[in-house]
Amino acid sequence: MMNLSKFVGDFVGAQKSINAQLNQIIDSVESSLIKRMDEVQNDLSQKLDILQDSISRFANLNTMQKKENSPSQPYQNSMSIHEMEAEEGEPSQKREVKEVITLRSGKEVDLPTCKLEHKVESETEKEKMEEIKGKKKGKA
Repeated sequence: MMNLSKFVGDFVGAQKSINAQLNQIIDSVESSLIKRMDEVQNDLSQKLDILQDSISRFANLNTMQKKENSPSQPYQNSMSIHEMEAEEGEPSQKREVKEVITLRSGKEVDLPTCKLEHKVESETEKEKMEEIKGKKKGKA
């Protein structure tokens, strides 16, 4: 019996020692984790402050641009969007279309002009077209 009680006593003593060591390790790991989590939280807090500052600067810049009333895209000068001018010496069917764009800087830029022509067919051309149409109808 004495042997058994000594064995149990030794076992309990060894377990207490092991438990004490494990508690120290757990405490050490816990404090390391708390320290690391505090570092991460501080880092994230700093980054969040920087992000909020950047957003604030962008918002202020946007507000300033709206106050200046400058559109983000060029706009057409409504006074001369489509001026139709018949040039001297040309038949009235031929016209030049001018389009002007006003840039944000206030500079006016003429866009390339495109000429719209309404061709008047001669009598011979009309006759040829009618013959071709007649031949197509005859074949069908």
